[in-house]
Amino acid sequence: MKNSHSKYLLGDIVKKNGVEYMVTETHPNLLRPVRLYTLDDGSKWTVRQLAEKLQTTSTCARHRLNASTDLKRIFAPIRVGGRKKEEPNKGLLKTRNWYKDPLVKLMLKGGL
Repeated sequence: MKNSHSKYLLGDIVKKNGVEYMVTETHPNLLRPVRLYTLDDGSKWTVRQLAEKLQTTSTCARHRLNASTDLKRIFAPIRVGGRKKEEPNKGLLKTRNWYKDPLVKLMLKGGL
């Protein structure tokens, strides 16, 4: 399939500056070369293909492909992490018995 706006054929592999690209359809009727990554076993992957295989975001897939060509690192399980959520009132006065806190008593006493 050749597009009138594109000089490429769908599925062609193009080399630019020593880097391989595969021509894919990015939008309807729009063919563009997309970066092709070669892994240690010789398989070739695009970011979108890896993201679909791992069921993750394209950002995660791109980072893995840029970081390594090792199959174990690229296909390692996705770690779901992030920051631990703190309790919203941690360190504050307790909602019950707040009036028993010695600092609150001092504050309510007022004056010198």
